Amino acid sequence: MNRYVVDGVLADMRASKRVVVVAESGPLARRCLDECEARAVAGEKVRRAHGEERIEHPYGGRITFHTIRGGGLRGVAADVVYVDADATLEQIGELRLIVSASPGGEVIRR
Repeated sequence: MNRYVVDGVLADMRASKRVVVVAESGPLARRCLDECEARAVAGEKVRRAHGEERIEHPYGGRITFHTIRGGGLRGVAADVVYVDADATLEQIGELRLIVSASPGGEVIRR
């Protein structure tokens, strides 16, 4: 993730949005978490439990980190999905379901 994406993802979380970051692999998802954590401010909680990596804002926004192939996205709901991976059209269609309940939901690809 570049710094502009990190800033955008954190801004969405701070605006009380639910954000999902989807990376190519587990190590890349953790690198995305590291980059976001480096810009986190006081009060934002970072969780590094395997499979449940996330950053939570005290006012309700959160960022969760997943892999494109790892599954684990069933039942996930979000306002914004940022795809930092090479995804097929079928996978993008599945990711759109995550934001389908959000009035302003968006899927952003790198």
